[in-house]
Amino acid sequence: MTDRKRTPLELPSQEELLRLLDYNPETGILVWKIRPAHRVMIGDIAGSVDSSTRYLQIRIKGVLYYSHRLIWKIVTGKDPVGEIDHENGNRQDNRFQNLRDASKHINSKNKCIPSNNYSGVIGVTWHQQGLKWCAAITENREKEHLGLFDNIEDAAAARKLAEKAHAFHDNHGREPQTFAYTPAAPKKAEYQSGAKGITWRKREKKWATRYQDPETKVKVFAGLHDTVEQAIEALEAKKRAAGLA
Repeated sequence: MTDRKRTPLELPSQEELLRLLDYNPETGILVWKIRPAHRVMIGDIAGSVDSSTRYLQIRIKGVLYYSHRLIWKIVTGKDPVGEIDHENGNRQDNRFQNLRDASKHINSKNKCIPSNNYSGVIGVTWHQQGLKWCAAITENREKEHLGLFDNIEDAAAARKLAEKAHAFHDNHGREPQTFAYTPAAPKKAEYQSGAKGITWRKREKKWATRYQDPETKVKVFAGLHDTVEQAIEALEAKKRAAGLA
C-alpha cells in the first residue's frame, strides 16, 4: 500500500524524533513525550488522519509528516529509500512488522483489487467473444495473457501461479480496507493523573493540586505532592476545609 501521494520530506533526525515521541512497535502507536501544543498532554496519542489518503500524520514544528515514515526513521535511524508499504493494506496499522521500505515497482505488487473489477479476482475478466474467463498479468508495463478458461476457478489459479512467478506479495488482490486499524488502548500515561485538579509539574517533578472557588471562580493552588495518591488526599482535605466537599 503506497504512500507516494505526498512528496516525501526530509525527516527530522532520529535524535529529535526520540526526544519528541515514544513509539510502541507492537501496537504501532506514537505518543508525545513533550507538550507540542497547549491542549496536548504528555502521553497523548500523536497525530491525526489525513482525510485524503487515510494515512496517519503528525505535525512537527509546523510541518506535516506521515507517521509511518517517522516510525521508520525512529526504528532504523534512516530515511526511507523508497515508499513505505503497509503490507496488510491497512494504512493506519503502523506496527513495525507491517511496514517495509519498498520501491515503487515492488509496491505495485501489493495492491487491493480495483473498484472496477467485476470478477472478484484481480487479473481475471470475462471474455465476451470467447465466452470464457480470461487471465492476465502485467509486469514491467507489459501485459502477459495467461489463457482462456471455462471456469473462474481455473482462471484464478493461473493468475495466482503467475503472481508467484513474478514475486507478487501474498496479499496482492485483497479486498479494500473499509475499517481503520484499531490498536490496543495504551495504558494511562506516566504523567497523567486521571484525576480532576491534579497535574504534573515538570520543573518541580511533583503533582500540583488546584481547585476552583465556586464564588470567585478563581483557581486556588493547594500544594505539591510526591504521588498522585497524596495529591488526591490533600486536595480532598483542602476542599473539605473550604466547605466544598
